[in-house]
Amino acid sequence: MHPLNSKWFSLLFIILIGSLVFYFFDLNSRRKEFRQIVSNIEEKVRDSEVAKNFLEKTSVYFQSSQFLERQAREKLNYKSPDEEVILVFRDPDPDKIETKREDWFTNSLNYQKWWAYILGH
Repeated sequence: MHPLNSKWFSLLFIILIGSLVFYFFDLNSRRKEFRQIVSNIEEKVRDSEVAKNFLEKTSVYFQSSQFLERQAREKLNYKSPDEEVILVFRDPDPDKIETKREDWFTNSLNYQKWWAYILGH
């Protein structure tokens, strides 16, 4: 009997082929995982570059005279010499306006109500 025709050799050959097939499937799945990890790292690098560019632009703005002027206006209440300042005071109780309007409508004459309606008040 020839050794290539034996049952043991066939069984060993099938086990060897099966092992190689499973090894290649495992290798393929590891390759996919590796590609996914690499793509995630590349995406993080792109995000980091975008953040770096933003920080560089922001840094340039913080060092500019425009930023200093804006901060002086907002925090220190400075104005340039050619500007005029207008102060706007807000009503602490905005509901009073509505009640005043309702009181006016109830106490006014009919022709005054129509005149206000026509003018859009």
